[in-house]
Amino acid sequence: ANWVGYASSYAPENIKDFRWRFPLAMQIPPGLIVFAGIWFLPYSPRWLITQGRESEAYSALKRLMGPDDENFEVEFNRMKEQIKLEKAREVGSFFELWKRYRRRVLVSVAVQTCTSLSGVNVISYYQTILYAGVGITGKTVLLLSGAYGTLGPLVNMISLWKVDSWGRTRSLFWGAVGLVVDLTLVMTLTRFYAGTTNSVGQGFIIAFIFCYTVIYYLGFNSVTWIYGAEVLPVHIRSKGNALAAFSHFIFNIAVNQAAPTAFANIGYRFYALFIALNLCTAVIVWAYFPETKGLSLEEIAVLFGDEVVPESRLGPSINNLHGHEAGDLNSSKDLSADHFEQIHKP
Repeated sequence: ANWVGYASSYAPENIKDFRWRFPLAMQIPPGLIVFAGIWFLPYSPRWLITQGRESEAYSALKRLMGPDDENFEVEFNRMKEQIKLEKAREVGSFFELWKRYRRRVLVSVAVQTCTSLSGVNVISYYQTILYAGVGITGKTVLLLSGAYGTLGPLVNMISLWKVDSWGRTRSLFWGAVGLVVDLTLVMTLTRFYAGTTNSVGQGFIIAFIFCYTVIYYLGFNSVTWIYGAEVLPVHIRSKGNALAAFSHFIFNIAVNQAAPTAFANIGYRFYALFIALNLCTAVIVWAYFPETKGLSLEEIAVLFGDEVVPESRLGPSINNLHGHEAGDLNSSKDLSADHFEQIHKP
């Protein structure tokens, strides 16, 4: 989109409306591609089971796991039994959701809130103002915006590829630490070199603004939505995700509405707010977020101390769960949430 805007800025004066009409029109083709491609995606096996379509769920899970996966039958049986258990304890209201699944909901809401308070959208939305403040003018501002907008999705592909090996909380923790360091450098360099003739200093400011998007997309962008959803069981996910998304966009609107006034009145000092908030995020992730890497939803339920289906009802036993005998997953004494948290701290 940024590159389309940059190219459209060269439209001649006699068709200057093209400069804004064409970028808007270019949003239609990607939407059509998504609309066409979504029909080729498999349904969620868990959702199919909740709808009573078990044969379709069986086929969908086999497609996702592969026909030769030796744990397939156990995983399918575990899904069925766990969903039966959860349906018997269906949550009917947000009050009940909060009462029974407070910790899960808090984690899901917190990860979305921390994302909005990282400053990512402030920098993305107002980067042209930031470049102008450094001393960049003309179409070079749009050129830099195009490069910035391209870098993020490219880095995000690395994140999607490595998220299951890096881990969720580790990515979030080091991402937050990285943003603290990066924004500290941006603020310091802006303090001394913005508005000067020192092109080297100005170049470093822009370089660290670009580093910001690299760090954010490696540590936050994809992980936030994956982690925020998987900490919620299927039967409360719609309500839990609704609360998390509400929090995400409320705080997003708040910081973005405040940004123009803040930059106009306190300038580079506004970065200090996001330095402090990202530091808080790192502490919260380290102290309160359990690692979910490599765990099924049923195993995640153990992390949060929920009631789960005993192994005796699943058919063949699961021999190993992260190097420990699974035993009876329903026993909080044998496999507690505290035990998992100690193993998976970032």
